[in-house]
Amino acid sequence: MGNRHAKPSGRHNTTRKHTSASVSSRYIRCLLETGEPRKFTHEAAFPGSAAEHAFLPRLWATRRVGFLLDDTLYEIVDESCRSAAGACAPVLTAAAVLRILCSHEGEGPGEGIMSNTFGRIFRVTTFGESHGPAIGAVIDGCPPGLALAEADIQPQLDRRRPGRSDLSSPRAEPDRVRILSGVSGGRTLGSPVALVIENRDARPADYRELRDVPRPSHADFTYREKYGVAAPSGGGRASARETAGRVAAGAVAEKLLAERFGVSVVAWVSAVEDVAWEAESPAAVRREDVDATPLRCPDAAAAERMARAIRSAAADGDSVGGIVTGVCRGVPAGWGEPVFGKLHAVLGAAMLSIPAVKGFEIGSGFAGARMRGSAHNDRFVMKEGGLGTDTNRSGGVQGGISNGEPVVFRVAFKPVATIARPQDTAAYDGAPVTLRVSEGRHDPCVLPRAVPVVEAMAALALADAALLAAAGR
Repeated sequence: MGNRHAKPSGRHNTTRKHTSASVSSRYIRCLLETGEPRKFTHEAAFPGSAAEHAFLPRLWATRRVGFLLDDTLYEIVDESCRSAAGACAPVLTAAAVLRILCSHEGEGPGEGIMSNTFGRIFRVTTFGESHGPAIGAVIDGCPPGLALAEADIQPQLDRRRPGRSDLSSPRAEPDRVRILSGVSGGRTLGSPVALVIENRDARPADYRELRDVPRPSHADFTYREKYGVAAPSGGGRASARETAGRVAAGAVAEKLLAERFGVSVVAWVSAVEDVAWEAESPAAVRREDVDATPLRCPDAAAAERMARAIRSAAADGDSVGGIVTGVCRGVPAGWGEPVFGKLHAVLGAAMLSIPAVKGFEIGSGFAGARMRGSAHNDRFVMKEGGLGTDTNRSGGVQGGISNGEPVVFRVAFKPVATIARPQDTAAYDGAPVTLRVSEGRHDPCVLPRAVPVVEAMAALALADAALLAAAGR
């Protein structure tokens, strides 16, 4: 087993332990993401005299909020960087931080790091479990001066919340959001915006029969294997309940995009099981068209066929999957950070982080693989306001950068893993068992409630892309 508190190796390095200071976890996250050495004065980060040396904190991963820092710090002294006066230049490098991470070998289950934060500038951290006291999100990086109230956030949460029709879970959650910080006088301050949503209809006792048996195709098994412990009810962080925090944060991102950049996002259900509907002009679909049916499919006839498929599966104690299509209008040319921060790569990561998502495609997607280049290429034409394309098989993104056309994408959702139908499987100890989920409240299809979640993740990705593009100018 590795040494839990191993220090960076190196001929010039010595260590001395300190327990009275702390350092910003945001600084460490930025350091890890950029991979660039940073220099800073001692006074800028820690109390004490400027003659003291730089500190490298030991990263500590909790099972609640991803990367956090405890108050144990290690002094790194590189004799080669000392000046004639004997003072050590305080240099902290990403490589040094990574040495700490790599030398921290796990000691069996429970040593995994949970990632709960999305974004580089507009950063969102979600928190809470399905049957805990509350869930929510903290937004770090929201610009100051944005008009914001709980009434701006609540409509999207209302669209996501359960219990609104027989097509979704009967769990009765009001999902009322409260803004705890970051807003004063109706405007954002530039400080973290904390959003909290209380769980009012939690029933942890409904999951007693699942404590010894992992649900087939659910995250019960993998979470337990990775972390050595699991939430005793409702799937914990793997539950779709976690997405309420994303939707709350996404509503803030949507407001920022609309007011500062003129960008809007709308999504809809385009397929359930084998029933599909494709919009002739995705860029023309409006949110009011989507919400005209409980299915959130703009076509009433297709929506009714989809509803019948869901009700049929529910009557059989089963579930169905489908596809959500999204379009982002008003995105200007120039958003996206190649090569690893390409706009469609970030959007894909955002969508694939949603529970039950199994696939993502943009523009022509996989269908484009069956076409010739002459048929697939989007020709450039002069439009009002500048150069554009006469078709949009690129889905609004070329080379990982937005080209000014609508960003059009599709997200595939698998059938819900938790079903009432008996399933032959195995318990954690390997013993054969027939799993019967007789209690708990589960969606026979997540698609109608997934629409605002897809919109939220698209908005979060675009808000971050917008601020990154602005910072690079």
